Amino acid sequence: EYVKTLNSTSALIPQCGLAPGAINICAAHLMKEFEEVDEVLMRVGALPKYTTNEMSYYLSWSTNGLINEYCNPADVIYEGEKAKVMPLEGMEKLIIEGKSYEAFNTSGGCATMCDTYAGKVKNLTYKTVRYPGHQAHMKFLFNDLHLKKNREVLENLFDKEVPRTTNDVVIFFVKVIGKIEGVLQEKTYCRKIEGQGKFSAIQITTAAGVCSVLELYLQSEIKGQGLISQESIDWDDFLKTEYGKIYL
Repeated sequence: EYVKTLNSTSALIPQCGLAPGAINICAAHLMKEFEEVDEVLMRVGALPKYTTNEMSYYLSWSTNGLINEYCNPADVIYEGEKAKVMPLEGMEKLIIEGKSYEAFNTSGGCATMCDTYAGKVKNLTYKTVRYPGHQAHMKFLFNDLHLKKNREVLENLFDKEVPRTTNDVVIFFVKVIGKIEGVLQEKTYCRKIEGQGKFSAIQITTAAGVCSVLELYLQSEIKGQGLISQESIDWDDFLKTEYGKIYL
């Protein structure tokens, strides 16, 4: 909201990265193929490739950022209107290439899309992907034990007791449902991106989301001044950049 109020002759392109970032660019691209859009589903998860603990999760990025996602209300579009939903709710089953995951509400991933598409699409949501069972353990910690009111305690606990890993995989999933030539159809873009060498999957995908946008701006493929939203960036141009190829 603050960035929108700035009267700047420079381009201001916040929320670059994976989610928000690349996921919003991809979703906006798929939406353009439809005459009417009923559902936009954005699902992203940075997951350890191998787990042995009860919550099926190891840390691979900012603990503070993770806790904020699990604590803060999430933006959605519901029946054409902007709305807020509770984090850790809205749990759904997701099957990708025959493997089961769960997905649930977390904050931040929609970025400015709810402002852009309110009144234009029926439903739009962002959810975080995890292995089955993770959400139940998080609800116990955050809600039943009320640790969402003591984020510093929770952050210290996670940092001390939950292992970190660079052996991870990023699930990148977008589905749009709507009408094309009067027929209800769906389009899906899904990738599983693994780490490369000393860099983890979450590092690669986040950095690629930033560097690709910067490359497009330097090449004058992104024009304008003031606030430039992620969904206004062309997905095909994004994929053609040196770093955007990560998402192919």
